[in-house]
Amino acid sequence: MKFLSVDRIEKNHIICEDENGEVHDIPVKNLDKDIKEGSVVSLNNKGEVKIDQQKTNIRKNIILKLRRKIYGADKNPKIDF
Repeated sequence: MKFLSVDRIEKNHIICEDENGEVHDIPVKNLDKDIKEGSVVSLNNKGEVKIDQQKTNIRKNIILKLRRKIYGADKNPKIDF
């Protein structure tokens, strides 16, 4: 099973990147409806894509902490994924 980060969602595909920087173009028919840009997804051997909510939340919190560090603790920047 591979874990990928969703870079963007196009009309018929999602474009994802793995931990090695390799780009994957995945047909939308395999898309979980909750997947958004920035989500972390798993790709199994059958080509099925599902959101990994736990990994997505971890990533979201890391980004939020970095933004607060850069812009100040009193700011609460919104993250949409």
